Amino acid sequence: MRRTRLRLAGLLLALPLAAAAQPSAEAVRADSRAVGRLASVTGALAYAANSTRPDIAHAVNMLQRSLAEPTEQTVREAKRVLRYLAGTQHLGLTFRASSERGLRLKTFSDADWAGEES
Repeated sequence: MRRTRLRLAGLLLALPLAAAAQPSAEAVRADSRAVGRLASVTGALAYAANSTRPDIAHAVNMLQRSLAEPTEQTVREAKRVLRYLAGTQHLGLTFRASSERGLRLKTFSDADWAGEES
C-alpha cells in the first residue's frame, strides 16, 4: 500500500519528513486534475490512518475536511503526509496471532452515550 500510493502521487523518491502536518493560511484554488488525485490519495491515507498508521490520523482528518474546497495548500499538505510516510515506513501497528490461541480482538462500544438522555 505504501509504495503504491507514493507512486500514484509521483512521490516514490521524495525526501522524507519528520512531521506529517504543518499549519498555513494560503487559499489558492487547486486545479481540477489535482483534485481528483487528491481525493484518491486522501482515501488511501484514511485507510492507513485507521488500520496501521494512527500517527497520521490528525493530518488526514484535516485533509478530508478541506476536500470540499481544496486549495493548492491542501495538495501540498497531502504531499507532505506522503513524504512523511516515505520517511517512516518502518513505523506502524502490527497485529500478530499467538501460535496456540490465534488472534482474538475484543471491542467495546458505548452506543447510548453512557445512558445520557437528550
